[in-house]
Amino acid sequence: MAHCMHCGSILPDDWTAACPQCGQTGKRIEVNVSDGVVERDDHKMGFTDGTTGRYAVHSDSVDPTDTLLIEKLVQDYVQGNTADLEAYIDQYVSPFDFRALVEDTFYRGIPASKRPLIPGDRIGPALVSGEGRYNSSGRRALYLIDDLRFLSAEIKATEMLVQKYRINLSSLRVADLTSENEQLPNSLSLLFQAAERGATGAGWPFERELQSRGKSRYTLSQSLASAFDRRSWQGILVPGVHGAAGVHYRNLALWGDCVEAWQDWAVGPFFARTSVPGVD
Repeated sequence: MAHCMHCGSILPDDWTAACPQCGQTGKRIEVNVSDGVVERDDHKMGFTDGTTGRYAVHSDSVDPTDTLLIEKLVQDYVQGNTADLEAYIDQYVSPFDFRALVEDTFYRGIPASKRPLIPGDRIGPALVSGEGRYNSSGRRALYLIDDLRFLSAEIKATEMLVQKYRINLSSLRVADLTSENEQLPNSLSLLFQAAERGATGAGWPFERELQSRGKSRYTLSQSLASAFDRRSWQGILVPGVHGAAGVHYRNLALWGDCVEAWQDWAVGPFFARTSVPGVD
């Protein structure tokens, strides 16, 4: 018998779609043991993160995943052995060749209280390059979002100044790491799912552990981005981490020399926006 691994609803043994009750993907197969003989159906268990919409297979009896290996690599990484995880990441990033080719509207926002720090009527990259989720301190970066409804959660402010951007990503080398990219290797999906959640597949809160050791909570995310940066990728397109079930958005993170073109992408002067609770 099979059950939804999220809400427990009974599912047909051959069910492969999302649960009709909760909308999540992944089922649990019961294993019966009788007289020392194990009766087991083939199973494939995946998890769709409700905030990002990212899906990854965590267990597959036919095509085994690296879930347990990644768990150990992340634990070793947090404890200071970074080489093994970085080598593991490299083997997937090196052959990666899925570019984001869309032309889309994006936004950058800052708290309205920072208006005195803006020298003109447009908002570009931060003048001082502090660290972000996908860049270490000193590496200039530009973070954008494609849905204004989630901007307040991203910058943790209700009164905002917003710059609109229009960017044709086909003119840049941006890696498509979105949840919509069904060609993404499962191991990369597992890694980014962990990085976006701040916890491993088993639930170990490695971001909190990193902070307890005096390190940046974004150390793993930055290592993932650095692997792409070293291979001449100019940025990544990823799911945003403040979405909700059925309502998701994307972040565009650009770094390096390409961000100097920001004024070519900026559309008009910035404008003020107030987040309305319950609406956005």
